[in-house]
Amino acid sequence: HELVRLLKDEEITGIVRPYLESTLVRSDSVISGYDQNLGKLISSDWAGYTRFPRLNTQILRDLIQAGSPRKERVWIIVLDGMRLDSWDRFIWPELRESFEVEGEVQLYLATLPTFTDISRVAFFAGKLPTYWKDYSNRYTSDHNILLSRHLGLGRKESKNKLKILGRVEEKTEQTELDFDPAQYRVMIFNLSDDWIHHEQGSLVRVNDIIQDKFEKLVLPELLYRVQPDDILVVTSDHGFIELRKEFMHKVEGIPDENVNYRYIKNSPYERGIDVSYDNKTQWTVAVGNEWFQRQNRKGKPARYTHGGISMAEMAIPAVRLKKRTKKEVALVLVIDDIPECTPGDPITLSIRVKNEGTVSTNVSLTCRLAGRLISEEILVLPGGTSHQWPVLFTADPKATQVTVSAEYTVPGKKKKTEKRQAVIPIKETGARIEIDTSALDDFEDM
Repeated sequence: HELVRLLKDEEITGIVRPYLESTLVRSDSVISGYDQNLGKLISSDWAGYTRFPRLNTQILRDLIQAGSPRKERVWIIVLDGMRLDSWDRFIWPELRESFEVEGEVQLYLATLPTFTDISRVAFFAGKLPTYWKDYSNRYTSDHNILLSRHLGLGRKESKNKLKILGRVEEKTEQTELDFDPAQYRVMIFNLSDDWIHHEQGSLVRVNDIIQDKFEKLVLPELLYRVQPDDILVVTSDHGFIELRKEFMHKVEGIPDENVNYRYIKNSPYERGIDVSYDNKTQWTVAVGNEWFQRQNRKGKPARYTHGGISMAEMAIPAVRLKKRTKKEVALVLVIDDIPECTPGDPITLSIRVKNEGTVSTNVSLTCRLAGRLISEEILVLPGGTSHQWPVLFTADPKATQVTVSAEYTVPGKKKKTEKRQAVIPIKETGARIEIDTSALDDFEDM
């Protein structure tokens, strides 16, 4: 939509816009289906949700066996408000170039309601709000104390072994960060949380801002501070969702201070799902695209926020990484076996290219049949990924030699080329011979 908006050619946009609108309707339907089903599962089995093995309270147990003693230095990076689409589009591909994954990327569900004071603190505590206790077994929401207990650190040793820095992007502008002598080092980056509530631009602009913040603030800190023997955990505390006018519910008869777009606190409401951990504090959380508007609204409503039940807010990635000690590109080019064919048959040549290295590379693919260029493609191939390239043509007994080339870049901006050749197996059908038997008719009369 963003690209089409910038186009001025009505001949093109007149065709593309209706297609985009129909695509939006279909994608909305799919996403809404996931959100509604997630809401039904949670409302019908709240106890099951609180025990779900992929709740974000389990991340540190799964990835670093929190509570067990260890010798390595551990970095825990929270990208505040990061959605899964930002992770998939640019954060994970860029991380993968300098860090290698230990295990695999896991997906978790954020703790409800999906806002910082609940979901992030639950991640640090490794427990749901009911069980947030300090060293004297009294309730606390202090994330320093809760994470210290979750890691199995005593009250005194936590002062030396654990350091948590919030809003790192602001602190790095003011002073050098000092983590010594801490073994557990936590950095919280405001990647897409606080400012998102005031942003009125499109999701394209939002992701551009997030990418810029990640590349200029987060990645340089990780590359500078994390050492090869360190353990690095990267995750998010929640995502966010776009508030669309057609899904707004104006809430009347409830104090405005209890209404927060995606949830209502301690005031029953007919829309949404009621959740509570201790029967003292209750939230009514919105499901899917629905959201709540205050009765006495002042100013323009936010365009983006979080707190409810949706994949955009609840699905969060978590990964354990180690710093790479070597950057390389290793390209493998394969032409799959070609079945025997006859002249004129359609052929789909299946070509596979894989980057078995650790960093992305620019690949230029060409395919020639008997020396004639029949197809080409240009792509970026991240480390550890592969690409399937189908090339279509017609079997011709006069053109059976296929040559595939892959030119790619290696660290240092040098270029290399991989080539593979294959012969198209074409059956020989032979010449067709016709015999005129009309002369034999004379023998029938004798």
